[in-house]
Amino acid sequence: MKIELRKSLNTILIIIALAVIYRFSLPYLPGIFKPAVFVLFLLIGLISVMSIFKREYEEHPFDKHDDDINN
Repeated sequence: MKIELRKSLNTILIIIALAVIYRFSLPYLPGIFKPAVFVLFLLIGLISVMSIFKREYEEHPFDKHDDDINN
C-alpha cells in the first residue's frame, strides 16, 4: 500500500484546521450547536482520510493492462 506523502500531509492539515476552527468557535456557538458542529467536522475529517484510500485502490491489482497483453 503506497500512499503519497503529499496526500497524507494535506489530510493531516485539514484535520488540524478543523480542530482549530472548532476549538476557537466554541465560545461563540450556542450549546445546542456544539455537538452538531463536532459531528460535522468529524465527518469531514473521515471523508478526507477515506479519500486517500479510495484514490489508492481505484486500480484493481488483477486487471489486465495493455502492457501485459503485448508481453
